[in-house]
Amino acid sequence: MTVMAASVQDALLSVQDFTPFLANLAAPTLVAFLAHLLYVKFMVDLLMARVKHKIFPPAMSGHPDFDRCVRVYENQLEQYIPFLMSMFLCAIFINGNLAGILGLLWVLCRYQYGRRYQAHRYGRDIGRYTGPAYLLIAVMYILPVVRIVYVYAQSVF
Repeated sequence: MTVMAASVQDALLSVQDFTPFLANLAAPTLVAFLAHLLYVKFMVDLLMARVKHKIFPPAMSGHPDFDRCVRVYENQLEQYIPFLMSMFLCAIFINGNLAGILGLLWVLCRYQYGRRYQAHRYGRDIGRYTGPAYLLIAVMYILPVVRIVYVYAQSVF
């Protein structure tokens, strides 16, 4: 066996060592893709409202329909990064399938929020979707922290 073949074989073995870890990230990766598609959908909605109501950049307000699209888009952007971080932390430290399920629930909540907000449905109805979305992010952050503290406490004491 040549040196080149041995290094390739070693590289393949190291990839196989990561296979269970990568398989654990399959569900969250799919959900992250869905979340990104939702983000793109809200961006397209915003662009279509800009064209429809003839609101040219850099203006970010004008017609009420456009203002609602801006609000939905910006709110999605605000939650996007914490969502991704919390979901992948939960996948790494707790369970990938659980993180994927919680992430999918978040995507569904955000979709309903955007759909209802753009359709002029305000009030308590919106709270049904924003509150759980924030709660899901919090749960996906808290679970890994609890696990890390538990493991650390076990190793110290």
